[in-house]
Amino acid sequence: MRTPSARNTGRSCLICGAKSEGANSGVESCRACSAFFRRSVSESAKYVCKNELKCELTRENKRMCRACRLRRCLEVGMLPEHVKSTTIISMDTSGSSTTVEDDDFLESNLTRIPLLANVSTQYHASRSRRFYSELSLLPIGAKKSNAAEPLEAQQLHPCSVELADTLWKTNLRFITDFINITFEEFSNLEASDKYGLYRSFIATLFVYELEEASALNHLEMEQKRQMSRTTYIDFKRPELFFTNRESTADQKFLETWSKACCDPMHFRQLAEIRNLNVSVVERSAIIALLFWNVDDLDMPISEEALAFCYQMRARIMRELHVYYTEILHKDDYCVRLCKILDNVHETNAHASGMRTEIVMYVMAGAMKPDLTLFDLIRV
Repeated sequence: MRTPSARNTGRSCLICGAKSEGANSGVESCRACSAFFRRSVSESAKYVCKNELKCELTRENKRMCRACRLRRCLEVGMLPEHVKSTTIISMDTSGSSTTVEDDDFLESNLTRIPLLANVSTQYHASRSRRFYSELSLLPIGAKKSNAAEPLEAQQLHPCSVELADTLWKTNLRFITDFINITFEEFSNLEASDKYGLYRSFIATLFVYELEEASALNHLEMEQKRQMSRTTYIDFKRPELFFTNRESTADQKFLETWSKACCDPMHFRQLAEIRNLNVSVVERSAIIALLFWNVDDLDMPISEEALAFCYQMRARIMRELHVYYTEILHKDDYCVRLCKILDNVHETNAHASGMRTEIVMYVMAGAMKPDLTLFDLIRV
């Protein structure tokens, strides 16, 4: 997809400075850099820099270091999901995937599923910005630069309560921007209704993203869970997470917490999420349904706002129907749709449980009540 970019009015490639051929994977880029990015993502290429990812990229030397070139593509906001993401073609229980949903796919179907296409574009742009914002906040020495792994997998770092709070405090700005840009109807609501939906979305988005990331990275195999785009919790070493706990959070608390987190049921749920293998459009529908949430709201909203949420959810379901029947040409999609809606329901339930857990952490002295995350998602 090639469209004008508001971020680069000079129409030069944001990677190397050459003449831009338009917005590719969400970013103004030249044909060479666009092709390089697509090829690197499609082939899951692993590059190593001999200069600690500090090479300077110009039009003349951009081919000298592929690791730095790929990193630059990601830094300016190119979206791997638009290159290597799949959609469900076989609507059976196996959920086999054969068709690529890239930026061209979204553009060609923009008039048929405008809401979901817009959510997809804005959400993945927001995720990319949050990832690089988090990288800048990690402790010195946490950023590995030459591991032969995909860039995001390189950056997983042990998390503490304080680091998690810092990262999510920073993420709130990007999430707020995502909401305001993506859901224009949100601006028409009363301030109290906006805040109720916002609080609910923060909690459910937190749970959805971390469970999806944990599942995709197979962290349950190591008894870990991703805590943000760049960090994880090691359930076997709870003292690394609760670093500044009060004396009341004794060793018995840590052992009890560790045992509870290693519940095999939770790990089976992660496997189910991984096996669901949602497409780009399905993920967009999940995000939109979580935002226009009508279940388990911890703050009451007006009857008018509630009715509007139902209208938006009906619109999302209509676009999903178009997606399955007119784009994928699958009339029998009930089983698949039920699995998607179950995922939304489970996310809401897990978010509700997380609120209770956080209150218990504070009561046990393992978490301080002045943390931003506690204040935002507590009951």
